[in-house]
Amino acid sequence: MRDTGATFLIVVAGGIVGTTARWATVEAADRLGLSNWSYLLFVNLVGAFVLGWYIGRARTAAAHPNAIAFVAVGVLGSFTTFSGFAVESVLSTDGRSPALGLALALASVGLGVLVAAMGRVIAR
Repeated sequence: MRDTGATFLIVVAGGIVGTTARWATVEAADRLGLSNWSYLLFVNLVGAFVLGWYIGRARTAAAHPNAIAFVAVGVLGSFTTFSGFAVESVLSTDGRSPALGLALALASVGLGVLVAAMGRVIAR
């Protein structure tokens, strides 16, 4: 039986890394004057690609479950942001362009699945 307390701490440690990376990305995007949706799309697509690649490699290399918990759940789960893209998609419809909100949602999901698959293929 796995030690769920240890796994919890491993995921938390990964979450700290991923959240810090996302925060740094947000700060850089703000300095560059990028919109919320552009950096949200960026982190979600990068995260999906890396997750697809990592899972592809982890299965091939028979990675330890703790490594998968740290990287896949902790780091990449906290780096990407479903709630951020969902809120930005909704906010885009308030007095702005509903088409932009719809495009962000479709791009995040559609392109996210595509880049995750690409990452997995590259990992092989």
